[in-house]
Amino acid sequence: MSYQLKKKDLFFLLLKNTRVCPIVIEYIEGFLFIQTMHINTYYADSSLSKDTCLKSIAQEKVLNLLSEIINDPKEVAIMVTDTITTKILSCLFQVNDLHNKQFFLMERLNRPRQCYPETPVVYFITPSTASIQRVVDDFSQPKRPQYGNVHLLFSSTLQLEEMDLLRSNADLLSRIKTIKGVFLEYILLEASTFTLKMESAFNALYSPKYELECRQSYDEKNAIVSLESTLSCIANRLVTVCVTLCEYPYIRYPKDQRQAERLARLFHERMNLYIAQDHSFEYKPERGTLLLLDRAQDPLSPLVHDCTYQSVLYDSGILTEADEGRVKYQYETNRDERHEETVLLDDNDAIWREFRHKQFAYVSEELSKRVQSVSTHTNTMSNSMTVSLSEMSKSVRGLTRHKEMKRNVSKHVHFATRAMDVFTKGKLFEIAELERILVTGVDDAGKKRKSNAELLKQVESILKTTDISLQNKIRLLAIFMITQVSRMWIVSI
Repeated sequence: MSYQLKKKDLFFLLLKNTRVCPIVIEYIEGFLFIQTMHINTYYADSSLSKDTCLKSIAQEKVLNLLSEIINDPKEVAIMVTDTITTKILSCLFQVNDLHNKQFFLMERLNRPRQCYPETPVVYFITPSTASIQRVVDDFSQPKRPQYGNVHLLFSSTLQLEEMDLLRSNADLLSRIKTIKGVFLEYILLEASTFTLKMESAFNALYSPKYELECRQSYDEKNAIVSLESTLSCIANRLVTVCVTLCEYPYIRYPKDQRQAERLARLFHERMNLYIAQDHSFEYKPERGTLLLLDRAQDPLSPLVHDCTYQSVLYDSGILTEADEGRVKYQYETNRDERHEETVLLDDNDAIWREFRHKQFAYVSEELSKRVQSVSTHTNTMSNSMTVSLSEMSKSVRGLTRHKEMKRNVSKHVHFATRAMDVFTKGKLFEIAELERILVTGVDDAGKKRKSNAELLKQVESILKTTDISLQNKIRLLAIFMITQVSRMWIVSI
């Protein structure tokens, strides 16, 4: 897997019944979700079709809805989002994309805002009591309303309690022109990689201490409610994923896994409820299968070092989850001046999009070729002569594109070099090779594994090495314990 993994317990797989390949992979606190589709429909040349990836489907869904609401080409509007929906939209669009859709201002619901009493507003918010209360507060003074006509878009189902809260404000009620559910309550990390963004789910589902604290603070009933509310939230958000993909999956889970069973029943209930309420929803006739499995089914994936470009940048510390794809980058100008800027590694970066899931060795070779190509192109352009204004214009445009390409290549060469230094000093390539031998039983050349005694000796040698971080030693030791436990013997008891 390409994403940096943590300790997980429960994960989901949504599979098609025929030929499958993974296109959606999600890791959150305790959960993994993989959506797979037909190769001939969703894959072309082993890569995702731009028109059928999750991001493209979600973008089209949102833009079509906004076009229905603001359908007058001369009309301008304001969009207001809360904390969660801001993240949802920022992963789907750039600011200019929405400006082109006649939104001249994007504002945050929880921040002070200027009044535009004649301007229509689109609130795209979660159907939470806190967010809806802020909307109600915007129209608490009828003589000084925050905005004009109101269009309400909710990321998931609006409950009756929240609907009653909207009805409590007569001025707001008179201004509402649209109330719709977008059913988009997941955050995209890549074109087809998303997260439910539920950091507390792991503790709520599995920590005895968490449940004990709930009992001490309230009572056992409330502790159960807390667990149920977590499962309910997960189920609701998974429904929004399936609605986006037009999927009505079959559900399967091991009978001895209590949490998976409870989640399965909740998801089935919420999915059926949605289908009953939305008669226009048409799911695909070849239904997928949603598998709910405990993390214990695959404890190794979060531990093994993956040598793809993206994983190497995470394991080397260049990328971190907290930075959300933002990396500091130092470069030299033509005047030998050093500059530092923060760059974003996302789908708008062509090299990152092409190489992030490729093996690091392959990426290093390809970047070397790109450097040579850029250098050759630079020499060609410097030796060329322009004889007309049209040719000169083409040359300038080509020079601009060339400078952007040169800078992007230079940026990734910088990241790859930094990562290589960290991996070399920390012996991470050697550790990764040993991990693969422990897990698969063969080395990279396909030769049969070494004896248990030799493997143990190699593990001990790495554990004694001072250049290797404690975290990587723990990961290796955990892999050894999991894979060799049936043959392991302790000699120092």
